Amino acid sequence: MINVIQFQEMVGISELELQAMSERQDQTLAFSDEFVHELKNWFNAHDISPDFPDLDQAIKALYQTIICNGVMDNFYESISKPALQWYRSGLRQTEVMMMLSQMRQFLIKKAEQTNCRELAHAYCRLLDMVTSVFNTFYQLMEERARIQQVIKDELKRFERNFHLLGLEMPKDLVKPYVAHQNWKVNVLDLALGLKRSEQMTELDETQCQLGQWLASGGIEKIPSTKQSAFLEDHRLIHEYGRQALKDAQNHHPEQILTYFNKMECASDRLGLVLLNLIEDEFIHLATSDHLTGLSNRRAFDQEFKRTLAFAERHQMWVGLIILDIDHFKQINDTYGHTVGDEVLQQFAKVLQTQIRTEEHPFRWGGEEFALLTMDKKPGGAEKLAERVRHAVETTDFQVEDQLSLKVTVSIGSLCFQPPLQLPNHEIFAKVDKLLYQAKENGRNQVVHKTIHNSKEV
Repeated sequence: MINVIQFQEMVGISELELQAMSERQDQTLAFSDEFVHELKNWFNAHDISPDFPDLDQAIKALYQTIICNGVMDNFYESISKPALQWYRSGLRQTEVMMMLSQMRQFLIKKAEQTNCRELAHAYCRLLDMVTSVFNTFYQLMEERARIQQVIKDELKRFERNFHLLGLEMPKDLVKPYVAHQNWKVNVLDLALGLKRSEQMTELDETQCQLGQWLASGGIEKIPSTKQSAFLEDHRLIHEYGRQALKDAQNHHPEQILTYFNKMECASDRLGLVLLNLIEDEFIHLATSDHLTGLSNRRAFDQEFKRTLAFAERHQMWVGLIILDIDHFKQINDTYGHTVGDEVLQQFAKVLQTQIRTEEHPFRWGGEEFALLTMDKKPGGAEKLAERVRHAVETTDFQVEDQLSLKVTVSIGSLCFQPPLQLPNHEIFAKVDKLLYQAKENGRNQVVHKTIHNSKEV
């Protein structure tokens, strides 16, 4: 049964116009074959080829749906179904808009032949509404495709970046981002009628996958200055999703797109925070040694440049220290690499207990480590190196099976004030030479030099 009040509210149609459509419905349906013929000729003239197994049947079904069901109380659902079919046929949005314009002209022509002005006006308003539904549907389907492509592209980028460095992708950070994007697709599917209401997505922001991740500790991963805004954006996204579904159920498709645009604004801000977390984790993993947790050689190269620049601006002294665990190969050969790894891990902890906040430890490679330091006066690097050497010598390295090992370290230490008229590789070569001297002199010692105005002391 036709819901007159609802249709009048949606389309702005008068009771006389609605009555004319109802009374002449069968007559209008009789023109379906003629419309199929005209529209196919129009398609051919404009080189448009919708991908349907039976184009005649698809056109007739669209025509009949609009004439028979266009004024029913399930207007939005009845029109969205053919909208999906024509979207999947490959017609672009502009082409489907022109097609509906052809239908409008056809129906007006047939109404005028009956000398019924009310019928012509009714079909104009009806096609306006149908066009609005199709237009909204196409835009939402394009938004759906865009979100899915974003997920695909971001996942590919994550996988490529982490794979290039032989790193494992942090699924605990990637999963919430992907879940959030998929949640939006799910809401779109519900609003578009692609899913049934019993397949309702979780609309409570505390119960969706992102909400559960936040509650289980994920919120602590977000910078404290951004947590409140993040939670508010998450709430807004779910609120807009609820409003979009409500409007879809109440047959107001023109509002759905408005709410999804608002949703995307909040989602862009939220998504950027999650992407930054993943990027930060990538940088951390790319610049960290997986065994010891210290910064790696790649991070050292970046930090060394920053240290030199800062020291030169503020007339500070730079200390570069390279440490090598004595007879480490013997530890591996005697006790195995598992014990060797435990020694490296404990050695890194000893380093961290001996340094100040502004000093930076690095795993140089293998059993070699490096330290960077800055001081207002020369001498700090040598003191730090000796402090570390003593701490290592007096530490009992507890490894598997209650085995306790004594470990020593040889250290090369160089102190200088930038700018030093030497390329970086020559600075490293000097420290390597000092480390070699420490080993040649019997190991478990520090060999240090200070460069004053390019003169070694």
